[in-house]
Amino acid sequence: MFKNPNRAPSNPPTSDANAVRKITKRGGISVCIIVLLVTAILLFSYRDSVSHDQKRIQLLGGTTRTGLPPIYAKLAYTSHSPKIVRSAFTSKLGQWIFGRFQVIYTVDLRGVRVNADVKAALKIAKDFEHVNELILYQSAVTDDDLAILKTGFPKLERIKLNETAITDAGIVHLRDLPELRLINAQRTAITDAAVPDLAAISRLKELNIAETQITSVKLIRSTHPICHINGKLVTLSRSSDVHRASGQRSPLTNR
Repeated sequence: MFKNPNRAPSNPPTSDANAVRKITKRGGISVCIIVLLVTAILLFSYRDSVSHDQKRIQLLGGTTRTGLPPIYAKLAYTSHSPKIVRSAFTSKLGQWIFGRFQVIYTVDLRGVRVNADVKAALKIAKDFEHVNELILYQSAVTDDDLAILKTGFPKLERIKLNETAITDAGIVHLRDLPELRLINAQRTAITDAAVPDLAAISRLKELNIAETQITSVKLIRSTHPICHINGKLVTLSRSSDVHRASGQRSPLTNR
């Protein structure tokens, strides 16, 4: 039989198929590079801002801890993100780029003894979008200073107030923090009057109220049955004074 010269072949030549695959692959690589470059440009100005704010906190006696931005995990590891985007963000190039643009997760003001410095640092940190931990251990923080938590720190999960002058009036400012899970109020001046406010914290999972004036935690246990409570409600001032005088850390101090 004679072949019809005008009839198109049923299957394209192998060379054509390979060419199509190469073009598709190159297009995918180009998209990956474009995604990474656009993201880097958007984060560039943010990086400078974070670095500036970190220096401001340091000048006031505090420190900060950073990590990869939340958007990285969402784009790199969730199934909702397209495969080509996940590949771009989990590549060595993607990891390197995002490693340069970290965000502040912890503001540590432990030992800052000047109240004006504590106030100034909290005012700066209020605008940090991703802060989930605030450490005020042995700082000059006051009850009034914690009022700033009502207008900032929406993602705060952990706050450490141990060995500060915080009283029941300061605990009031914690009750409406939607993500708060851990409170360390060991060796503060809080009393049973603070118990209703502590019980009102919806996601509370860990509470340290050792060496305070709280005498009962029944209400907290009834509202948060799985919350771990360190409630050794005894005063060990003599033991604590000995440790402070010797420069050692008290075995009950939980930073």
